Amino acid sequence: MCLFKQMLWLHCSSILELSSGFLMRSVRPKHLLQVSLLALTVFLSVSSGALWALTSPDTKSTQNEDWPFADGNPESWHYTAQTQINHQTVSQLGLAWSADIPSPSGLVGTPLVLGGIVYQSGPGGAVYANDARTGKLLWQFHAKTPYNLPLSFVAYWAMHHNRGLAGDADRIYVAAGDCRLFAIDRITGKQVWMAEACDPTQPYGIAGPPQVGGGMVFIGNANADLNTSRGTVNAFDAKTGKFLWRFYARPGDPTKPENDTVKMEAKTWGKDYWPSSTGGAQAWNGFTYDPKLGLLYFGTNGPLPYNPLKRGKNPGDELFSSAIVALDARTGKYVWHYTTVPHDAWELSAVATIQIAELPINGTMTRVVMQAPKNGFFYVLDAKTGKFISAGQIAAQNWTKGIDPKTGRPTPNPDAEWWNRPGQDTLQVPGTNGAHTWEPLGYDPRTQLVYIPARNMATLYTKDGSLDWYYPFRKDAKVKAEGFLLAWDPLTQKEKWRVSRTSSHNGGVLATAGDLVFEGTTEGAFEALDSATGRKLWSFQGDGAIMGAPSTAMIDGVEYIFVASGDNGASAQTHSAGAFNTTPNSEGSPRLLAFRLGGTAKIIPKAGYGPVVLPKPWRPRQPADLVALGKQVFQANTCDLCHGVYAMQAGRDIPDLRASSRDTYGAMRLIFNGAFRQAGMPAFKNITDKDIIALQAYLTDQAWNGYEAQQAQQKK
Repeated sequence: MCLFKQMLWLHCSSILELSSGFLMRSVRPKHLLQVSLLALTVFLSVSSGALWALTSPDTKSTQNEDWPFADGNPESWHYTAQTQINHQTVSQLGLAWSADIPSPSGLVGTPLVLGGIVYQSGPGGAVYANDARTGKLLWQFHAKTPYNLPLSFVAYWAMHHNRGLAGDADRIYVAAGDCRLFAIDRITGKQVWMAEACDPTQPYGIAGPPQVGGGMVFIGNANADLNTSRGTVNAFDAKTGKFLWRFYARPGDPTKPENDTVKMEAKTWGKDYWPSSTGGAQAWNGFTYDPKLGLLYFGTNGPLPYNPLKRGKNPGDELFSSAIVALDARTGKYVWHYTTVPHDAWELSAVATIQIAELPINGTMTRVVMQAPKNGFFYVLDAKTGKFISAGQIAAQNWTKGIDPKTGRPTPNPDAEWWNRPGQDTLQVPGTNGAHTWEPLGYDPRTQLVYIPARNMATLYTKDGSLDWYYPFRKDAKVKAEGFLLAWDPLTQKEKWRVSRTSSHNGGVLATAGDLVFEGTTEGAFEALDSATGRKLWSFQGDGAIMGAPSTAMIDGVEYIFVASGDNGASAQTHSAGAFNTTPNSEGSPRLLAFRLGGTAKIIPKAGYGPVVLPKPWRPRQPADLVALGKQVFQANTCDLCHGVYAMQAGRDIPDLRASSRDTYGAMRLIFNGAFRQAGMPAFKNITDKDIIALQAYLTDQAWNGYEAQQAQQKK
C-alpha cells in the first residue's frame, strides 16, 4: 500500500505539472477540450502496467525507478517521465562507465534495469548482468547449444542473433536460437526452468525477445524467410514454464486443421496452396500485452514463398500473414486482425512492436494500437476491435497507390507486381529491409507524438529473377539509401519534423519528459535531440554501431541512460547485409554504455576489433561463367543469411569468406560434410564437388572485389 501511495503521488504530481505547463502549451487548439481527459488517461495508462515504475523489490522511495520492460512499460512507449536529464542539463551528460560484454557478436537488445542491476542479452541465448552503478559484471548465463542434435539450418542461423529479453521481479527470460526459452533467477543467474517453444530439428529458430504479462511469457519464432515452417505464438507459465497454449498464425495441411481458426485461415490461401506454400506468418519480433483488455498484440511477416505464382491459386488475404493480430492472452483464442499488406509479395512484414495509447478519436478518448511496419505506412487501429482508424505514409513506397481512408484496404499498383513482369527489372520501394522493422519507437504521451527510426530503401528485382540487395548504393539508383528520425503525429498522420541520417539503418528511440529524444546511429554516435524540433543538443561518439534502443533508470537519485553497442550482427534483420548495419569506423567490441550527468569515463578501444583488412587473394580471378554458377550455389544454399550478401561479412562471430585461405578451400568438402558443426556451421551434404569448385570461384571473385575496393579507399 505504501508503494501504491508513492506511485499515486508521483503520477498525480506529474499530471498537475502537465496540465498547467507543457501540455497546455503543446496541444493543438482543436484538442484543448480534451486536455484534462488526456491527463487522466496518461495517469491511468501509466499506472495500469502492474505498476511499471518502481517495480523493484528493493525499492524504498522515488529515488529508484526501474526499466522492467524492454519497451519501458506494458504499452511499449519507450518513454520515461524522469526529468533529471533534460533540455537544460543534457549538455552535462557524460559516460559514467562502459563494460566490455564477452559476446561473440554485437548487441542490439534494450537493456533491462531491475533493482540496481542492468541486464543485457546476446546471441545464443546469453544474458549479462552488470552493476548499474559501476558496470561490474555480476554474472553471465549462456544456453549450451546441443549441436549434437540434428538441428535445422534455421536453428544454427538463429543462434547468431538475439534482439532482447524480458523480466519480472524474480526472473529474467531469454530465448536461444535453437527454440529453447529460459527463465533465470535475476539475482543469481541460475536457470529456473527451460521450455521448448518450437522444434529445432524442424526449420525453426528464435531471434526475437519474449514478453511477459498476466503471469505468462509469450514467444514467437522465425524461419529465416524460408518457405519451410508455419508461424506460431506460444505461451508459458512465468513461474513454472508450463506450456499453456499455441496459436497457429497460418494454416498447414488443409485436411488436418487444428481448430476452427485454422480452417478460417485456410480458406484465404487459395486453391492448392499446400504443400507449395508451407511457410510464413512468423511473429519473429515483439509482443505487447494489454493489461487493461487482456489482449496480446503481435505482427507477422509475409506469406512464403515470396513469389505469389508459387503459392495458392486465387487467394484472399492469406491470413494471418503481414498482419497485426490480437489474441485473448489467457487462452490464445483469436480476437481480431488487420492485414497491412494483403497477398504480400514484397516481404513488407508487420513485425514491428505495437504501441498502445489513448487518443481522442472523433471526440472520444479511444484505446488504440499503433504500428510502423515495413511497408512505409503508420497505422492506428482500435485496440479492442481492430477497426481501422487511419494510416499515413512515413516513407517512400510504390507497392500501393494508397490506403482507402474508410476501409483501410490498399489499392494495388500493377507496376510493382514484379512476378507479372518477366524479363524486366522491377523496383520495389520500400526494399526488403523495409521503411522500419524491429527498432523500437518512442511515444510521448504528453504531446502524443511518435518518434520513428525510418528509412527510404529500395530493392531491385532483376530480369533474371534475383534480388539486388545493394541497389541503393549504385550510382544510378533511383532511390538512394537514406535514414531519418521522424517525429510523427498519429492524430493527423502528418510529419512534425525529421532529421536525416548518413546511414539507412539506425537505432531505436527513447523519448523523455525532459523534452529529449535519444537515438544511436550506425556510425556509433549517441545523440540527444530536442523532442519539439529535432535539433541536436548533445552527442557522444563511440566505437561501435548502435542499433538497439536506450533505456533509463533512477538509481540512488541519479538518472542513468543505458545503451548497447557493437557491430550489430546480432540484429538478424540486417545480419545478411553488412553494409547496412556498420561502418568501417563502428565495428568496435560489444559494449554496454552507461551515461549520467557529470560522467567523465572514456572508452578504451579493444584490440582485435575494427574493419576486417582483406589480404590480397592467393589465386587469380576465375572464369565468369564459373563465377556466375558459384553465385547461384551461394544463394541457393542461403549462405548469405550468415556470411552476408555477396559474401560481405555481416558479423564478427562468423568468418569473412573473402579472406579464405588455400587451406580453407582444401577443407571445404569436410566442412560441408559437417566437420565444424560443433562450432556452429551446419552440414550441407547436398553440395556436390562441382558446386564447391564453382563456389570457390565466386568467393575468389568477391575477394578480389573487396581487396581492390579497400586498396582504392586507402589511396584516397
